[in-house]
This record gives sequence, C-alpha cells and structure tokens, in this order.
Amino acid sequence: MLSEVSIEVRNGENWVSWSYPPTLMAALREPTRWARLDLEVLGRLGTYTALALYEICARYRDNPSGLTSRKPVAWWADALSNAPANGERREWRKFKSERVKDAIDEINRETEIEIELIEHKQGRAVEEVQFAVRKKRQAPRELPHVPIDVDLVRRASQLHIREIKLDGLILEFGDQAVRSCLDHIERRVANPALKPIDNAYSYLRTLLRNGGVEQAPDTPDTTPSAESDLSSPRSPAQKAAQQAAQSQAELEARQVKLGERIAQLRSEIQALDPLRRKAFVDKAITLMTERGLFTPVIRRRAEQGDPLHGPLGAMVVRCYAESTYGTNWEVLA
Repeated sequence: MLSEVSIEVRNGENWVSWSYPPTLMAALREPTRWARLDLEVLGRLGTYTALALYEICARYRDNPSGLTSRKPVAWWADALSNAPANGERREWRKFKSERVKDAIDEINRETEIEIELIEHKQGRAVEEVQFAVRKKRQAPRELPHVPIDVDLVRRASQLHIREIKLDGLILEFGDQAVRSCLDHIERRVANPALKPIDNAYSYLRTLLRNGGVEQAPDTPDTTPSAESDLSSPRSPAQKAAQQAAQSQAELEARQVKLGERIAQLRSEIQALDPLRRKAFVDKAITLMTERGLFTPVIRRRAEQGDPLHGPLGAMVVRCYAESTYGTNWEVLA
C-alpha cells in the first residue's frame, strides 16, 4: 500500500517517513461510506426522495458523530430528485416543503433510523444542509408471518409433487385454487375406473392454467361390484354411489373436452396477427386489473412475453372466444 518509504536522521533522531499512492490518499481524504440496506425496509418507502434520502442517511447510522456530511443545498436537491439537473433547480425552501419534509416523516415512521434536518444559513439564506441520524430504540416492525399449510404440503407429497414446485404454484395461483385442484386430483386417483395420472404436478399445473376445476361431489371410497348388482337389489346408498361415480366420469369427460377446446383456441390465438393478438391481451389485462387479479407475478410473466399461460392466458382465451364464437363458446356439440 505504500509507494515510498525513507529513513533519515534529524538532530540525532531516526525518522521514518512514507507516502501513499495518489488514489489511496484521495480515498483517505474523502472516504465513501458504505452501509448494508434491508430490501424489506426499502420496500416500505413509497417515494424516490424518501428512498434516496434513506440510502444516504443509513450510511451514517453507526457514525459516532451522528451527522451526515455537510453539502450545499444544490447538491441535496440533485441527490434527492429523480429529474436530471439542468441548472434550473427548485428553490430549496419550496423543495424542502414539497418533498423533503414528507420524506423525513416517512423514513422516521417506516425504517429503523430517525433523521433530523439541519440547515446552515449565511445571513437569511440556507447555504448548506446536513442530517442528524440516530437508530431507533425499538426494532423495526416485521411483516406478519404467514403460516405454512402443512396439510397442503403433505397431500401434494403423497401425489409425488415436490414442495418447492408446490410453492411456485401457490405463489402464482393462490393456495385456495391449488387446494381445490388437489381435491379434484385426489378424487380422480381414488376412482379405479379412470385412467391413472402419470405426472400429478403437470396435471395440477394444467388445471390451474386452464382456470381451475368445477366443484363436484366426492366419489365414495367403495362402489358396488357387478356381482352384487346382479344378485341383489341396489340400496339407496349404492344408487347414490353409482350416481356419484357417473357424475365424476361425466365431469372428467367435460374437463377433457374443455381442455381440447382451450388448446384449439390457443392455437388460433397464436396464429393471429401480432397487433390483433395484442388487442386481446390488453383487454384481458384491463379486465384482470379491474378485478384486482393482475398480480406482480402475472405482470412479470406478461412483460417476459408469456401472456398465454396462467390466469392471464385463461382470460385472453376467454376474451378471444367470446369475441369470435359468442358467450356460449364453451358449449361443445
């Protein structure tokens, strides 16, 4: 780290002198302060000014003086504004009233530090500004803990669905929709008359992306055998069991036909002109936004160029189908 070292004798005493490289000397004269920032805390701040001011002040929360550096008001105006500096800055008195005061209140309310504005005047005009920074005595508030649905994880594990994949589906579609589809899959697996499911996770994901399943009566664990039907009259319980099995089979058949119909509609949408396809996507986004269903996860997938999957894809299909085939597009011949 040393660029030069020398030893000399001064008045019978040995003196050692050394020098640092210019870049290191500059860093020592004007050190840059670093601080770890909690993303959870940053997420609580709602304005650019509050974010910028917190990032600056958080670097001085462990400073013994409890003070930030002292800078001209023009420097603070540029640092706390997202507009590029063009020489026509807002007067500090107005800028402080419009942005800085609200940012200070938000930081003191939402973060682990408290700050206070200190103005240095030259006559009656404020020339320089700095902030006093101190830690709060109480710990920062935490987001409420959401308990894990252990029963949902257990049921998925019995179907050979890994927990990490289940978490992704819950994050995208919600635990209620996943629970409803798991009920459907468990009834299907318990029915020996139906074809076994090769990949329960893929089947579950397909159900969710197609908008979920309809509620159907649970299929009883036992159904009357053919021999008992021939040898003795059927009891009311046996009749109910047979009717439930038939309802389940009919529901499965409708789901298969509907899945084929939706797959056909997706192919038609893919073949559309890009501008026309975008019109249906925009309409679906508008409807989901109005209903409060356009979540950040769905927005991210749409921005990544994947609008035909998940809940957004189901809404795009519905908008296209109703516009092209009418409101009875689900009715199959």
